[in-house]
Amino acid sequence: MLLRCRDLPLEWPRPRRRDPSAPPSAPIDMGYVRSAECCPSVTEAIQPLGGVSITGRILELYREPNATQRFYQTSCREQVKGRPCRYVRSKYEAQSRCVQTYSYMYALVREFQSDGPWRLDYIRYRSGCSCQVHRPRGYPLSLLASRP
Repeated sequence: MLLRCRDLPLEWPRPRRRDPSAPPSAPIDMGYVRSAECCPSVTEAIQPLGGVSITGRILELYREPNATQRFYQTSCREQVKGRPCRYVRSKYEAQSRCVQTYSYMYALVREFQSDGPWRLDYIRYRSGCSCQVHRPRGYPLSLLASRP
């Protein structure tokens, strides 16, 4: 059947608009977990005495009784660190591992056990827990490169 312009309605039905004065609707519970980590982690506030710079030097963080530096770090939970990731197909589970990831942030520091001046420098902190999947031993790299 072929539709012609004259067969089409002059005005399409419009979607109903929400009344702005109406109260917001409650979220619908679908009965499932909205999100879950494949490598569970825990976030905590820390007040470290020292840190490690990008170049690997140990640094002392500025601290006084009324002024401490506080950072938030996200660490792998002990029971999952180095273990296979959740939600990975069993075929690949043996090649997956939960690993700690790190980032760098600015802090007020000086060289460890020195009376040198305070300065801003990057220190390493735990930023998350990530799932790494490695290729099986003996798996040729040429097969990986040929995939899109």
